[in-house]
Formats: sequence, C-alpha cells, structure tokens
Amino acid sequence: MVHIQELPVNKSGRRKRSHLPDELIPDSRPLQDQVIESQEELERIEGAINRLNARPNAVIVALCDGRGYSEIAQQLGISSGGTRRNVCEARNLLEAELNKVGIYVTRRTKTRKATRTYSTQLPKEKQLPSP
Repeated sequence: MVHIQELPVNKSGRRKRSHLPDELIPDSRPLQDQVIESQEELERIEGAINRLNARPNAVIVALCDGRGYSEIAQQLGISSGGTRRNVCEARNLLEAELNKVGIYVTRRTKTRKATRTYSTQLPKEKQLPSP
C-alpha cells in the first residue's frame, strides 16, 4: 500500500499524480454496456429528428450545428420573430417525438430561461407503483 506522504512532490508542492500506482488511478473509460446504451439512445434521438417535417428538422439541425437565430432566419428566409416561433415549435415537436421513443423531456425553469433535461426514465406519474 502506498501512503500519501510517500508520493513525490513537484516544485509547487503538489503531489505528482503520474507516480501513482495503476491500481490507484481510476479507469475513466465507459463500460461496454454504457457505450451500447448511449449508441442506442443516440440512434433513437436521430430517428426522432429525422421524422420531423422539413422545416422543424432544418431548425433542429441548425441549432445542433450551433447556428444562431439570425443565421437560421437567413437560411430559412424568415424574420427573426418567425425564427423564434419556428424554434419553439420545432423543440415541442421534437419533444413529442422523443417521448414516443422513450426519451422523456422534463422542463425546469431557472430564472427566466427554461432548461431541458433529457431522461430515458419514465416520469413519476407514468411509473408503476412499487409493491
């Protein structure tokens, strides 16, 4: 067993992690089951996006690409107000599609901006009671 006091210290007084034995360094790689589950979930999300009509699909893809509202407005040939409406509609349609494939979106509000949390667990009201 290696005691913390035995580990080498660098010039700033911090312990050097590179000298830790391998058994003390946690493996940060995901488990195979987690990788497969993530890939399946990603496929369900991509399928939900692909099932959207042309305009909501284009809006969601543009948002995923990191485009701003002004860029989306220019791409779709609509006003900035129309873009905001289209983004809201596309998010709601995507949320409905995700619910169909078992990915439930719960909305939490922080100050004035809404944040969305994606979960593959059933919402509490849809869960079966425990015996």
